[in-house]
Amino acid sequence: MRSSIYLLPALAVAFSNANIGDPCDYKGIQGSCQEARNCTKGFVLGDICSTEPTVLSCCIAKPSSELSPRWDSSQVDVVFWIKAFIPKDVADVTHPWPKHPGETMLSGLWQWLEWLPKSGGCFATDQRTFASSISASARMHSQASVSISARKYTWSHIHRCGQTLKVDCDDGKVKERGTASTKDMKFTLKSGSTKKVVLNYVGKANNPLVIAPNIDVVGTLTIDRVKKLVKFEGKVDEFPAFEAYATLNGFGPYLVAKIGPKKGGGPESLKGGANRKFAGTIYI
Repeated sequence: MRSSIYLLPALAVAFSNANIGDPCDYKGIQGSCQEARNCTKGFVLGDICSTEPTVLSCCIAKPSSELSPRWDSSQVDVVFWIKAFIPKDVADVTHPWPKHPGETMLSGLWQWLEWLPKSGGCFATDQRTFASSISASARMHSQASVSISARKYTWSHIHRCGQTLKVDCDDGKVKERGTASTKDMKFTLKSGSTKKVVLNYVGKANNPLVIAPNIDVVGTLTIDRVKKLVKFEGKVDEFPAFEAYATLNGFGPYLVAKIGPKKGGGPESLKGGANRKFAGTIYI
């Protein structure tokens, strides 16, 4: 479970006793502390305070000199995307793909459906970890484009599912290919104005080659021209991994949120539905 908050451009420096308003200095760039919290590992640019709080403090700076190129309040253009993907390496879930060096697969056996034949086969993963590329391989990809000006707002959305490869668990040969339907993946307009656009999102898709439960994602996307923020609040399944990014007026992409598979979780975890918090906010 994780909620993320990012300031763009995100500048961070470890402080022993950081407080809101304290001066920050990151590689000679001056700013003031906009948010202070405890972190075990100090800071990582683009993924600030990603672990549970214990020892160190983070100070996130927002230098005013860096803001104007990112967000022109008279015209805001945001491209947001969210992906569900099977990571290359998941402990006790993925295995080497025979005759495909450096690539992995996972068993297609849904263990909770005990009546399925044990010849269910294996399936290739997306062969990656988290990635900000809009074209990165994924089981599910949903994308919303929102433009807001003082005169009008427009929005559109597209969706796609990556090709599923069923492979022989022993010799690694590709036995079957298929692509899941996107019919249950959509953004819908909750509210819209020249100040703020709010979209609801529901995403469901499953393995098209075997009987399988859906990967589920639900949430709400908010783009606020006045408050200068992009926010996603939702929930995801315990498996696989999920990530969301956005570009802002042509800059980016910037990380909104990401989360890996739940420890011990695998394809069988999908039967529980979306139950993990997945949220993040970008402030400009």
